[in-house]
Amino acid sequence: MTGVFYDPLCLLHRDEEDESVEKPERCSEIFAALKNQGLLARCRRVEGRMATKKEVCSIHTAPFYRMIQDTQWRKNGSARLKRNTGIHLDEEKDTYFNDYSFKAASLSCGGLLELTSQVVQGKLKNGFAIIRPPGHHAEKCKAMGFCLFNHIAITAKLMRQRYDSVQRILIVDWDVHHGNGTQKSFEADPDILYFSIHRYDGGSFFPGTGSVSSVGKGAGAGKTVNVPLPTHGFGDSEYLQIFEQVLLPIAREFSPDLVLVSAGFDSAYGDIGEMKVTENGFGQMTSMLVNTGIVEDGKIVVALEGGYNLKSLVPSALSTVKVLLGDRAGQVPSETDAINFYTWAERKRHVGNRKRFMDVIARVMSEQSRFWTCFSEMLPLAKRKTRNDTLTTQSGSERNQQLNFYRKFVESTTCEFYAGYLGRKVNKLIKGEKRTGYIVERQFLGGKIRWMIHYDDDEVRATSHIAMVKSLIETEEAEKQRDSLNTKVEKNRENAIDGKHDKNALDERLLDKIPKPLPELSYDDFDVEYGSKYTRSGSTLGRMQVLPKLEREDDQDGLQGQHGVGDRLADKKARNRSRPLVNKKRSHPLNAKLDSKENHAKKMRLNRVF
Repeated sequence: MTGVFYDPLCLLHRDEEDESVEKPERCSEIFAALKNQGLLARCRRVEGRMATKKEVCSIHTAPFYRMIQDTQWRKNGSARLKRNTGIHLDEEKDTYFNDYSFKAASLSCGGLLELTSQVVQGKLKNGFAIIRPPGHHAEKCKAMGFCLFNHIAITAKLMRQRYDSVQRILIVDWDVHHGNGTQKSFEADPDILYFSIHRYDGGSFFPGTGSVSSVGKGAGAGKTVNVPLPTHGFGDSEYLQIFEQVLLPIAREFSPDLVLVSAGFDSAYGDIGEMKVTENGFGQMTSMLVNTGIVEDGKIVVALEGGYNLKSLVPSALSTVKVLLGDRAGQVPSETDAINFYTWAERKRHVGNRKRFMDVIARVMSEQSRFWTCFSEMLPLAKRKTRNDTLTTQSGSERNQQLNFYRKFVESTTCEFYAGYLGRKVNKLIKGEKRTGYIVERQFLGGKIRWMIHYDDDEVRATSHIAMVKSLIETEEAEKQRDSLNTKVEKNRENAIDGKHDKNALDERLLDKIPKPLPELSYDDFDVEYGSKYTRSGSTLGRMQVLPKLEREDDQDGLQGQHGVGDRLADKKARNRSRPLVNKKRSHPLNAKLDSKENHAKKMRLNRVF
C-alpha cells in the first residue's frame, strides 16, 4: 500500500508580505485533489512528528539549527525582529520565515522520516510526502531557495544509520533547479548516489551549480551525476530519454536498496522553469523508477520540492501518486506530435536546442564512463587498452575520440517517436497464454532494441522491437472511434436487409481510415538518420507510416520537426539551382538601365519591320 504524509501545520509557514510564489496552497490543493478523486482512500495516512535537534544536526550545524529555532520567538524579542513582518534569510531575499516556519520545517523532516521508515520496514510499499517548505537547496549552515532544512538529505543519512538493510541509496532530483544542498551533503559518500536533471544555462540559472564535471570528491567520486540542460523548452521526450540512457543504466549497476525522489514539479509546462514536461511525463518518469526493477520491492519515497503553478502542479502530483498506487502511467505525445503545438519561433529554436541537448547527454556519458562500466563497455575494444579498462587517464585526443563516439551513439538512438511508445498497451501470447501489459522502457542490448513490458502480474519482460510493434493495441480514442463506426456500419447492413436507406449510414470502407497499430519495422530502420523515413499520420499518438524518402509528407507550413526544416531548405536550394543564371552586368543599376534602353530600341526596330 502507498503511504501519504500531510499535516495542515505546514500551511502556517507563509510569506506574510504575500510576495513569494512558494504558497501554502501548493500542499492544500494537492491533498484536496487526492481526496476528491478518491486516491486518498486507496492510501494510508501516516502520522508525522517534529524532527529532533539530533536528527536535523546530522546534516546541519547546531548554530544553524538554533538560528532557525529562534524565528518562532520573534514576539518575545529574542530574535530582535518585528512581529508580523516577512523576514528573509538569504541574499536573494526569497527564503522567508514567520512564527511557524521552524515547526513546519521540523514537521516536514519528521513526517518524511516516519514515512520512509515504514517503507523500509515493509509496512508500506512506497510513499508520497506532501511537505513544505522545500529542502534540497538548504546547505550545512545556509538556508536558500525557499529551503530551511534539507529533509531529503536528513532522511537519506538516517536511514543508512538506522537500518542494516539499507546500504545504498539513490536520490533522484527532477526539480528544475539543481539541488546544491543535497549534492554537497553527499559529495564524498560512496554509498549515496545523487542524480539531478536541472536547467543550467551555462551556470546563469539559479543556483548556478550542477555542471557535468561535478562528479563527487574522494571516495564519492562518480556518485554524483548531473544532467545540466542548456536552456529552457525541453519536455517529455528529453526527460524520458535522460532516464532511459543515463539514469537507469547507472541505477542498475549501483543497485540501490532505497530510492528517494526530490519531486520538484516546477519543470512542468507553464511553471517558472519554462520547461514543457506534462503530467503524464512525470507519471512516466515515476513508472520508470517503479516498474523497471531498479530497487528491490519497489521501495520508493517521493517528497514534494518545487512546483508553483497550481494548474500544472496538482495534475502532475496526482499522476505521480497514481503510478505509485499501481495504475498505468498516461501516454505522452511523441516529439513529432508535441512540436505541432509550438510556434514558428519555438520550432526554429527546437532544432538547435535538440542538438545541444544530445551533446549534453554525450558529455555526461563520457564523464561518467570513468566510474560506470555501463558506459565504458559501450566503447569499442579498439579504443580501450584492455577489456576492463575504465579510461581513468586519457590524453586530450583520446577524450575527444571518446566524446565523438558517444555523440554518434546518442544521435543514432534518438527517436522522435520514442516517447509516444511509452505507456502503450500491448497484447502478447506467451506460452499459449494471452497476456496484457504496457511499455515502460526501451533498452539497447547487444546492439539491438529491447522494449521492457510490464504485465498485469507485475512481471517485466523484454521483447524485440518487431514483436512489440505487432502486439500493440490501439489507443482508447481509436478504439472508441472504431466502435462508433462499427455500430453505424452494422446499422447500415440491417437497413439494407430490410430494404431501408439511411442517408447518415457510413460505408465499410471508412473503417480503413481509423488509425491502426504501428507497422512492422526492422532494426535496420533505426540508423543514424533516425526517424527520417517516417511521417505523422492521423491523430493517434505514436503512430508512424513507413514512406520512401522522396514521398515524405510535411505539415501544412512545411515543417515536421527537424526533418521538415531540412526538407524545406533542400527544396529551396533545388529551386535556386533550377533558375537560369542572371547576366552579371545587370547586377549594377546603371547596367540595368542601359539594358532596358537597348531592349526598347530592339522593340522599335521590330515594329518598323512588321
